[in-house]
Amino acid sequence: MAAAVRLAARAKRRDDVDVTLVNAQERFTERMRLHMAATGRQLAELSIAELLAGTDARFVRGRVTAVDPDAKTVRIDDDQVLPYDTLVFGKLQAVADGTPHDLSVGRSS
Repeated sequence: MAAAVRLAARAKRRDDVDVTLVNAQERFTERMRLHMAATGRQLAELSIAELLAGTDARFVRGRVTAVDPDAKTVRIDDDQVLPYDTLVFGKLQAVADGTPHDLSVGRSS
């Protein structure tokens, strides 16, 4: 997530770059802190949209169900298609069929 926020902040300085972050959940889970949850400690509620605030990055909640590298598109939840010029995979999580769903999609105008 930190890399996505840094990328979005850097892209903000460029008019020819749009950044879209796709994630199945609106809340970001700090995996390195999950051991704390196992001991009953409350983890911070981190909103992805709030983490991206001020970066001009767009957040799309959904699961990536297909990537078409020839068409340079990503399908979200089988009903939305996002175009991209450059596709950046963040810390990937795979759904049952192995399709990644935590992605950053960049598009140059």
